[in-house]
Amino acid sequence: MAKGPLGKFVAERRKALNLRQSDLADALGYTTQAISKFEAGESQIAIAVLPNLANLLHLSIDDLFAQSIPSEPVTKKNEKIDEALVATNLATLRKLNHLSLSEEASIAEVSKRTIIHYERGDSAPSFDVLDRLLSHFNVTPSLFFYSVLKSPEVSPTVLSEKPKSKKKWLIPVIAILLIALATGITVPLVLQNQKAQKSGTSSSTSLISTSESTASSQSSESSSSSEFSVPTEDLSSDFPGLKALLIAIDGSTVQKELAIGTHPIVLTPYPADYFNDTNYTISYSLNNVYIDQTTIEGTGTLSGRNLVIGEQEYGDDATNGVVITLTNQSSQKTYQLAHYFSLYQPKVLDQTSFPNIITAFARNGETQFIEAKVGETFEMEFQAVMKEGTTFDPALYSITRTNGTEFQYQSQTGTGTDHLVLTYKVIKIPSSYFDTASFIITNNQTYAKFYSRFLRIHVPS
Repeated sequence: MAKGPLGKFVAERRKALNLRQSDLADALGYTTQAISKFEAGESQIAIAVLPNLANLLHLSIDDLFAQSIPSEPVTKKNEKIDEALVATNLATLRKLNHLSLSEEASIAEVSKRTIIHYERGDSAPSFDVLDRLLSHFNVTPSLFFYSVLKSPEVSPTVLSEKPKSKKKWLIPVIAILLIALATGITVPLVLQNQKAQKSGTSSSTSLISTSESTASSQSSESSSSSEFSVPTEDLSSDFPGLKALLIAIDGSTVQKELAIGTHPIVLTPYPADYFNDTNYTISYSLNNVYIDQTTIEGTGTLSGRNLVIGEQEYGDDATNGVVITLTNQSSQKTYQLAHYFSLYQPKVLDQTSFPNIITAFARNGETQFIEAKVGETFEMEFQAVMKEGTTFDPALYSITRTNGTEFQYQSQTGTGTDHLVLTYKVIKIPSSYFDTASFIITNNQTYAKFYSRFLRIHVPS
């Protein structure tokens, strides 16, 4: 039997249980008029209240979506929905089914931008939209709401194996400088990562080797130091003799925030003439499903390409990375590296709901990026960007953290309002190259809320 509007089913079930519209309104936090409109099909209710609604109607969440009456009494209560998990599982389902944002938008009968909102947790889908998606993917509501769905094991940004080399980089800086001068190439000079110095492992650039197309990242303490050492082993057995390849944007190998505009990309290989051999080629791409106004333009192998960032509808639309793919033309094997960045484009929030706040960040020090291994802890600091001449009002706003499955909350310092630092422990490797954490800011008078910009955490395998 075909399902009708949810409101009509709820009205029939409510009457069968001798409940009034006011009973539903009081339990769900709505007015009686709002419940009346919902039952008449004139409006929808938030998916966050669906478990409570099902409980009131003595139904499971699956019964509610199926609009069916169970033959046996339901004894187990439906648990509260985790809105962060809803966003995560929506993105996972799309990826598992190899759908683009536009393809899923067509299925859901919404815009591509709306799907982006859902997957980021900026907003939640309506019942009708979610029902269409779950029906298409053949996933039960109970599985969707109360399980962490697994992302695909293989994607262009999944780290699949550790670096084989555990040796220190030994070649002196003088040799590199001489080579750079002889070839006319300016070599970005990078400090060794302090953590690598302590453990005696690699340098400031994290180069993860693979046999097929998987990504790796690079991070460094500084792009302006006087030391750069070259590893003794090749990046990949598919590219014999290539010891290193640094990616610099705006002359820096450090992952950082970029402004709207044009940013030169320069690659520095060692040895410097490695790509004179036409058997080895380089291609450029962007690794970001949310690309809006971000492109790579220009021609050239090691230089001549530019990262062009236009004004974005959302500040994180530009974020992710420039991916460099090396191809061995003989074997057709590939190797990838990535330079990650974020866009600094603060936009004034709705001033009725969030007076004087331009935007807010989850940060670690002065960056939106951090690398931490499983078992290690990291800090997430709340930072608000205010209109000139104003300050954050701790009496007006409350700040809470988002939930996560990879990072376990440990402790908090600060007042929980204008200054707040949370400590997390990494408990597992994310299913993609990085995962995110953020804050939720709530106006205590209007109850309006928004998510801060993300802190992006890379967990190397």
